[in-house]
Amino acid sequence: MRSAARCSRIEGDLEALSVAELVQTLALGRKTARIVLRSGALSGEMWFQEGALLHAASGTLFGDLAVYA
Repeated sequence: MRSAARCSRIEGDLEALSVAELVQTLALGRKTARIVLRSGALSGEMWFQEGALLHAASGTLFGDLAVYA
């Protein structure tokens, strides 16, 4: 998913944004990205390409189940 022409990185505490707001921002901006979400011992990842959610994983959960977890 990385573009050879442009790769940027945003890191930090995004506590002010809900996951839904972050997903909406990526979708509306047609962004390609991988986001890593952590809360205590739990973590998950979501992959987007041009704003579309391609895949999500959290522990042993994948797809929609991982997104809702």
